[in-house]
Amino acid sequence: MKLNRTLLRAIDILELLSKNKEGYTLAQIATILDSPKSSIFDILKTLLYKNMILEDTQTGITKYKIGLQSFLIGSSFLNDMDIVNVAKNNLIELANKMHATTFMAVLDDFKVTYIYKYESVHSIITTANIGTRNPLHSTGLGKVLLAFSSEDVLKDALKTMTYEPITPYTITSPEKYFDELKKLDKMDMRLMIEKIHFINIVQRHRLEIIMAM
Repeated sequence: MKLNRTLLRAIDILELLSKNKEGYTLAQIATILDSPKSSIFDILKTLLYKNMILEDTQTGITKYKIGLQSFLIGSSFLNDMDIVNVAKNNLIELANKMHATTFMAVLDDFKVTYIYKYESVHSIITTANIGTRNPLHSTGLGKVLLAFSSEDVLKDALKTMTYEPITPYTITSPEKYFDELKKLDKMDMRLMIEKIHFINIVQRHRLEIIMAM
């Protein structure tokens, strides 16, 4: 299959900018993507023209940031997902009841990708936002998504994991991680939601009420 290299590079730029709210300079983008400045510059100007990115010159240094049109395109994906609309009220109700933050996420390219978030008034502020992607081994959501995935998906996912420690509580060995998955696999989903202390074991730094669908 023949792929358009310029389009691939444009997508790489958008993905890069989406991960850093401070933005990047032309030189930084070219260095990170290992591409000539002239090629990156042409793509940036095109993305600017289509409002996919922003040009920020407030500090005297030109930086490029993700733009409104990128957000609108991404939001259309969520609007088309009936599962979010179906679960939203339940997630809001549960968050308010537990004074917590609730998330919904999907398994995408062996990453946890957040597609919905609701923070109750008294919840702990979290750094994860809609669109955030995290390693499977470092989040409670990742464990639940894998525990209820097919055997083939589970095997492929385990091969990709590096078990890099994110917090002092991150599981860093495949044996221990697999044990955690087996515990989840045996637990009824209703019981998982009712037994809040179990979710605290999965994710000690913040309370995540998980609805895996």
